[in-house]
Amino acid sequence: MPEKIEKKLLVVRSDILEKLSEVARKENKTLFALTNEILQDALKASEMKTTIREIVDFYRLMKIQKESGSMVIPMNLLLSSLKKSNDKMKILKEWNDAGEWYGKYLIAKFDNPLEILPSLLSTSFWHVSEVKINRKTNDRIAISIIAPNVDQLLIEVTVEYLIGIMRALDFYNIKNDILHGIAILEFSKELIEK
Repeated sequence: MPEKIEKKLLVVRSDILEKLSEVARKENKTLFALTNEILQDALKASEMKTTIREIVDFYRLMKIQKESGSMVIPMNLLLSSLKKSNDKMKILKEWNDAGEWYGKYLIAKFDNPLEILPSLLSTSFWHVSEVKINRKTNDRIAISIIAPNVDQLLIEVTVEYLIGIMRALDFYNIKNDILHGIAILEFSKELIEK
């Protein structure tokens, strides 16, 4: 016979309780079972050194990527495929075009695509250790990416993808410094001759 577990009273805001009750009904669970499940998941998240909020945000971003047609593939497979082509300019153009399509997808999906872009880039670019977006003014944005242990070709296609995204968001690439795993890009609403 299972050991009886002591129950304790937990105070919850009434608006949250109403929403939880609705979820429990939809999932055909008791409120007791649902709240215990949620709390157990919060404990698992804590053991993983993360939070429920981080997990939910990551899931939301991955769902956006999946809906856009993106997929996760091994980096060495991607790099091998890229290196098999003899036409590097064609590859860079294809990545640029794909970035532009993705930028238009973000415009169609979000009121302010620039607001979610940093999170999406951090979630999508697993080969990049750091992505920073700095909005210098309303008309100028700097993006820096750091990927010290990645093949230079992968950095170059990533840069082209970013340039395509930003072009869709009506920003022109005015600065493009790439050196051994670091790329520093600047974009402007106005086209400035390089």
